[in-house]
Amino acid sequence: MQGTWTDRRKLVLAIVLSVVSIGLLIFLDQLTKTHIKHLAEQTSWSGTTVIPNFFEIKYTVNTGAAWSFLAGVSWAQTFFKILTSVALVGFIVF
Repeated sequence: MQGTWTDRRKLVLAIVLSVVSIGLLIFLDQLTKTHIKHLAEQTSWSGTTVIPNFFEIKYTVNTGAAWSFLAGVSWAQTFFKILTSVALVGFIVF
């Protein structure tokens, strides 16, 4: 049985709201990162405590992969990037 017009509208609305919400969150994330980077590079700002003993904002640079995995080991990072690309292509093809 096919869905009614109202069901389709609800589905489309839910998808659009999800995409817009995700886009807004990504935009805000990048905006705050850019602002923090600007503060750190243009001033002597080193960080801010938002909630004592719980939440601080500090500018750090990650030279590795996720959570600084393989930081400073460029050949291993390149290897994992190539391996991931080959695996994705293989997944798509097969």
